[in-house]
Amino acid sequence: MNKFLYVVIFFILSINTAQAASIELLIINKTPISVIRLEATRAGYPSWGSDHLGVLEVIRSGTSWRLIMPYNGHCNYDIRATLTGGHKIEGINVDLCDADTWTLVYN
Repeated sequence: MNKFLYVVIFFILSINTAQAASIELLIINKTPISVIRLEATRAGYPSWGSDHLGVLEVIRSGTSWRLIMPYNGHCNYDIRATLTGGHKIEGINVDLCDADTWTLVYN
């Protein structure tokens, strides 16, 4: 086998490993208000993670957004969505390896 073929095989294996190294959760906003901040951290961690939406992005009412977290042997995360106006919805110890959606509801 020539050197080029080894590089191609290694590259393909690296892509598959990278894809398997993350877990995803679809956040569905069924509240009447937009989500302006979304934080997630490993379950039980004493502080919240950074805002995954960033400064310019929101999850509008009736829409969804895909949260992608690194998989490093941990499936359970605490997730907090902050709505316009400051109300917070929390999901504690959410198993991202098992759950594929998290639906936000607020009346």
